[in-house]
Amino acid sequence: MTGDPNSRFFHLAAVWVPTQHVAAELRLAIQGTRTRLGLNASYEFKFSKTGVHPDRRAAFFDAVLQHEFRFAVATIDKHDTSAGFQDTTDVYRAAGVLLAATLRPIYLHASPPPAGPTKELIVLDDNGDRRFLAVVGRAFRELGERCEPPVSCIGKVKFRDSGPEELLQLADMLCGATVAHRDGREEWYRRIRDRDVDYRPPK
Repeated sequence: MTGDPNSRFFHLAAVWVPTQHVAAELRLAIQGTRTRLGLNASYEFKFSKTGVHPDRRAAFFDAVLQHEFRFAVATIDKHDTSAGFQDTTDVYRAAGVLLAATLRPIYLHASPPPAGPTKELIVLDDNGDRRFLAVVGRAFRELGERCEPPVSCIGKVKFRDSGPEELLQLADMLCGATVAHRDGREEWYRRIRDRDVDYRPPK
C-alpha cells in the first residue's frame, strides 16, 4: 500500500495478489524491466518520476500486466468539512475503511490455498507515522471480522521502504495512473482499468 499525505487529497492505493508465488513473479518482472531499460538496480519506479519517461511507464505496465493482481485506490478530501475530520488519524481511518470495503469482495471470492486460509501480510509504504500503520491495519482486520462467518485473514502489518520493495512501487504506479484518470487524463489508466476493483465497463 502507498499513500501521499502531502496534498489536499489523500490517496491510498492497495494491490492484491493471489499468492506469494505471484508476488515473487511481479518483483522479478519489475526488476527485469529495470535491466531491459538500462536503469540502475536501485532505480525506484514512481508515477511522478516517470512523467518525462513515457517509455518507462509503458515498459513497467506491460511487464506487470503479464501477472495476476487486482488493485483499488481510495481518495479522501482532507478539506471536506462534512466528514468532520479532526486530525490526520481520521483521514487515515476513512481511507483505510474505504479501501478495505472496496477490496472485500476480492478476499471473499479468492480461492483459499490448498493448506487452508493463511494470515496475509499487509505492507505499507513507510511514511514515518505509526498512527498510519495502526489505523490501516485495524481497517483491514475488520474486513475479515465482518465477513460471514468471520475470518481472520490479515496477519502482520508492516512498514517497508518503497525503494527496495517492488510491490510498493507497483502500488504507486497504479495509484498515479488512477488519480490522473480521475483528473481527466486517461492514457495510462486505460492500460490497467480491467484490474481496478472499482472499474465498471460501460454498457
